[in-house]
Amino acid sequence: MAKTDKKNGGDLGFEAELFKAADKLRGNMEPSDYKHVVLGLIFLKYISDAFDEKHKQLMAEDASAAEDRDEYAADNVFWVPKEARWSNLQANAKQPTIGTLIDDAMRVIEKDNESLKGVLPKDYARPALNKIMLGELIDLISKIDLMAGGEHRSKDVLGRVYEYFLGRFADASENAANHERETLRLAGVRPIHCFLYATLPSIIPQLLSYTLYRWENNIRAAAVLGVVGAGGLGQMLSFHMGLFQMNETSSILIVMILLVVLVDSLSYLTRRILMR
Repeated sequence: MAKTDKKNGGDLGFEAELFKAADKLRGNMEPSDYKHVVLGLIFLKYISDAFDEKHKQLMAEDASAAEDRDEYAADNVFWVPKEARWSNLQANAKQPTIGTLIDDAMRVIEKDNESLKGVLPKDYARPALNKIMLGELIDLISKIDLMAGGEHRSKDVLGRVYEYFLGRFADASENAANHERETLRLAGVRPIHCFLYATLPSIIPQLLSYTLYRWENNIRAAAVLGVVGAGGLGQMLSFHMGLFQMNETSSILIVMILLVVLVDSLSYLTRRILMR
């Protein structure tokens, strides 16, 4: 059961349940492709929800101001045309043209918001993307209340979803996720949070893998380098072998083998944990 964070409001742990449900819809689609489909929709819902919340606020204060784009820009809220709003996409989620509707929504949002040009994905209409899965994914994402707890809380929720999904979809062969970091930045998320939520989850597996690899190489190389006076276990091994002290020589060899096995095991366990 999800835990409750009383300080910030909202449920913690919902990311795991959301990911499980979203991953069931993935089918045979590659995770590296699917993550862009999911995160693009989540970002679209975020900016649409932010617009709707500001629109309701303005309607309550001054109905004429609700159609003034400057009012939204003043609060760093993106202008979302009616046909691009999440409610419209949700209402048409079961239509075979849902991919085209999403692409059109992304285009009009980019057209009306200069800072988003060239950032939003616009390939949801491609034939390879299952439109039934896409509609079910929209229904699933519709359940996320990204505006719960106010502006700062909503950005935290968006960041947490990005962080969790990127962590689960992470591939050690990929580089840092520039697209995800850019969309978080444009949403107003602070640079440190962009790094923590988008960049760091993508590079940690690769960083640890290389670190452990270099550590293991150093242990193996010590046996050779020590012979030429570079120090370390290799020099001790050379010293005791030169004095024909076989007990000490055997002990050093056993320690070196155990260290290599330990690093190998640690590397294997670390990769399994990070890729869960």
